[in-house]
Amino acid sequence: MSEQSPVHIYEKDRATFEKLRALPMEQLLRHPVDALPLAVRALAYCSKKNISTIGQLALAKRSEMLKAKNMGRKTVHHIAAYLGF
Repeated sequence: MSEQSPVHIYEKDRATFEKLRALPMEQLLRHPVDALPLAVRALAYCSKKNISTIGQLALAKRSEMLKAKNMGRKTVHHIAAYLGF
């Protein structure tokens, strides 16, 4: 994940986010997607598309996310920022 995230991270989520960033990439990609401090809409998208790990979410295409109900550019931007791209 990127060194500085352009998205606001709530203080209650900061410790979790920092622990995840410190993990080796291979281990991080196997973590459950709900370990990320994502918005409810993003987690609902993951549930609907059967995305259970951060690695699966990283493979999801932005264009497909934007086509999903209740997934706007802002939500997709937050996902991309947490994933570091």
